[in-house]
Amino acid sequence: MTQLTREQVLELFHQRSSTRYYDPTKKSVMKILNVF
Repeated sequence: MTQLTREQVLELFHQRSSTRYYDPTKKSVMKILNVF
């Protein structure tokens, strides 16, 4: 897993939040982000 800056994590979070309803597989990404 690559190291992400706080800005990158937030950017990913917003991207996943806007698309998670269309792609259930992204929920696993949300779980990973919750660790932060």
